Amino acid sequence: MRYTTRALTVCLVALAVLVSSVALAQQRKARRRPVRQPRRTAGLVALIEKNLNLTEEQKAKLKDISQKYAKALREARAALGQVLTEEQRKARAELMRKARQEKKRLSREEIARAIGLTPEQQQKLADLQKKLSELQRKLREELLGVLTAEQQQKLRELLKARRAEAKKKKDGRRGKKRPARRGRRPRQDQPKSSD
Repeated sequence: MRYTTRALTVCLVALAVLVSSVALAQQRKARRRPVRQPRRTAGLVALIEKNLNLTEEQKAKLKDISQKYAKALREARAALGQVLTEEQRKARAELMRKARQEKKRLSREEIARAIGLTPEQQQKLADLQKKLSELQRKLREELLGVLTAEQQQKLRELLKARRAEAKKKKDGRRGKKRPARRGRRPRQDQPKSSD
């Protein structure tokens, strides 16, 4: 009797451990992050879903298309990041920071010269950027293929308005300097000039 009770207890404990480990594995799987879309792709899909009256079928197709390209776009962007050495990345970041402060635009050639890109690196970057652009173009084409003619027209208008707004913000940051304040007291956060 004791033997069967012990055997039954051991079996029940083993079964409990097995069930709990399966439940734990399912919880871990459920907690995993979903595959993230690149920001631009996610932004375009979100813009389409938010502003265009899509059918459920269209929403499903958009999701499938964006997931189809998400991995390839992520890999292409990661490959772009791997071309530069750590020193070149730091030099590029510093160069871009200075250019933003001076409100200056730099060409790719200027950046390449400043951070010391080799011709091989330049070629590899150009090839990867071409591949990334091609992927993005294909994605946009497929996304537009899901939409009706009216939805496509409305999307073009939305994108045009978005670009105009971004340009307005950009011009505002680069805007003209304010005229000097003559005859007024200096602001408290500005130091007094010593003449």
